[in-house]
Order: sequence, then C-alpha cells, then structure tokens
Amino acid sequence: MDDEQDSHGHDAQYGIRRGHLWQRRSVSFYLLLSTFGLLIFIAVLRGWFFLGLLLALNIVLSLAVRPFKPFSNGIEINMLSAVLAGLAYGSVAGTVFGGVSMIINFIFMKRLSMFSMLALPGYMVAGFLAPSFAGADLVSLGVGMTIFYNLLNSLPILAFFRGNAGKCLVFGVTNVLFNAFVFSTLGKLLLPGMM
Repeated sequence: MDDEQDSHGHDAQYGIRRGHLWQRRSVSFYLLLSTFGLLIFIAVLRGWFFLGLLLALNIVLSLAVRPFKPFSNGIEINMLSAVLAGLAYGSVAGTVFGGVSMIINFIFMKRLSMFSMLALPGYMVAGFLAPSFAGADLVSLGVGMTIFYNLLNSLPILAFFRGNAGKCLVFGVTNVLFNAFVFSTLGKLLLPGMM
C-alpha cells in the first residue's frame, strides 16, 4: 500500500506528493547546514568583529572630540581597547591592539608630537599585562591600568622634557574619570561577547 500513487504522483496513503516531501527535507537540510556554518563563521571571526568595532569607536570618538582639543585631552578609549583585547585574546593581542589603537587615536585626533612615542608603550604594556589580572573586577582593572599609564607617561614628560604639570594633571584626572565610565559601561557590555 505504501507504494501506491494516484494519477498526480501523490502518495495515496498520506496525500503528499513525493517530490515535495523530498524538496522540503532538502531545504531543511540546507537551511540547517547554512545556520550551522554561519554560527561557526561568527564564532571564528567574532574576535575580528569586536576588535573592528573598538577601532571604529576609537575613530568616531577621536573625530568627535578633536574640535574641543585641548579640553578633550584624556577622552579616549585606547586603554579600554588594550585591556579588552588582552583579556579576551591574550597578551600579544593586547600589546598589538594597544599600540594600534593609540596610533589610530594620534592620527584622527591630529596630535602627533614628540610625546606620542612616550605614550605608545604605556598602552602596549597595559594590554600585555591585562591577562595577568583576568580575575579582577573589570572597572578596577581599567582604572588601575589608567592610573598606571598616566604615571608611566607623565613622570618622564615632567622629569626629562620639562612638561607642564598642570596639563599632565588635567589629562590624568580626565583620563581616569572617562575610563572609569567607559569600563563600567562599554567594557562590561563588550567583554562578554569577546570571550
């Protein structure tokens, strides 16, 4: 009885055309296969997505605050980028991304100077060290790294280049407060997706 068909090719027992049943199974199979492939693609390239997003946010923020320079000094997401990359992808990624993020910031903020080379290693060191503190509270880690960076950066500027202590203080305070804000908001939002 299972092999009986009417004159239109329908299965007599179930009233289903055999070709349509096969097509539905085929479409379902390819849909399932495509979904599985997309999930693998997202899992593999997820890191690149989030790193690209951080770079894009860095560019947008740099362009947005550039007209307010020098009052916008200290408003940047370089530390956030370095620390998140380090926590999510390891010391090498944190180091490289800290440097790349800072260079992008220098370019889009148009603040290349002799002090640029002093600032660059601080973000790279923060990205390198971040995985060592993986169990720490994210905001505490971000603020701690920001204070570390400001000390590492300001002391040589003041000691060897006769830098302006007032400018270093304003940058440091602004930078610490802004990073406390971005680590507690954007950082807590992005890090789970990066892990």
